[in-house]
Amino acid sequence: MIIVSGVYSSGKTTLAKNLAKYFHSKAHIVESRQTDNPLYDKAKGTISCSYDEDFLMERMKQIGEAITEPYTVFDRSVYEDVLRMKISADLGFLDQEEAEDYFARINKRLSEIPLDRSNEASQIFLFLDLPFHDMIDRIYQVPKVKEYIMTHPFLYEYYQEAHLRYREWFENYHYSEKLRINALDYDFNNMDDVAKVAKQIEEIYQNPKFEITYDAIVDNMRQSLVNNNSIQSNSRHFYVTQREMPT
Repeated sequence: MIIVSGVYSSGKTTLAKNLAKYFHSKAHIVESRQTDNPLYDKAKGTISCSYDEDFLMERMKQIGEAITEPYTVFDRSVYEDVLRMKISADLGFLDQEEAEDYFARINKRLSEIPLDRSNEASQIFLFLDLPFHDMIDRIYQVPKVKEYIMTHPFLYEYYQEAHLRYREWFENYHYSEKLRINALDYDFNNMDDVAKVAKQIEEIYQNPKFEITYDAIVDNMRQSLVNNNSIQSNSRHFYVTQREMPT
């Protein structure tokens, strides 16, 4: 499996679709719904994690079906929801118990997947990276999202924290093959650039070094909840003034 992850607006979905086209394989795509995540719901006065639960059920089913397929592409990892919910909890938008509960639900569903079959095929974690200012500029290209950030400045702090923790997560990840891609170096709509990424994946697949186990996957998610925590206090108040934010 090829898991395409990375910071917000780095081109995950575009690359995932075109990698599948290059490899003549299947792509599992989760369409972006940025205004439906817990932070935006909080800004509107409500919190709902139903999208996360829907995604979890769908993605676990897909992983089970694709466990032995080296070139099946996913544009989002189940780890990301654990990390995103942990950030939301640390910023005070969700209870810590909600993040732990979601981790427990993922843990349970992972235990139902025959991961012993995963070693019949290679797997790689592809991380798309962007500098923070480029990431936020791309996010602002969606008018509704920009409006939410400008009228609810704490969301800008969320993106800063998410950018930091996504990078830390990749650096600390050592449970399967992994590859960092600088998203500024490629045009993922250009199949020549997609081919350059695909060739790097093929080179790594020629000399796999990891076996995927249930314990390793759970350990990685636990790391997102425990070790990847640059916010020291859950009670810390975050606020960014309008003049500190790019316009």
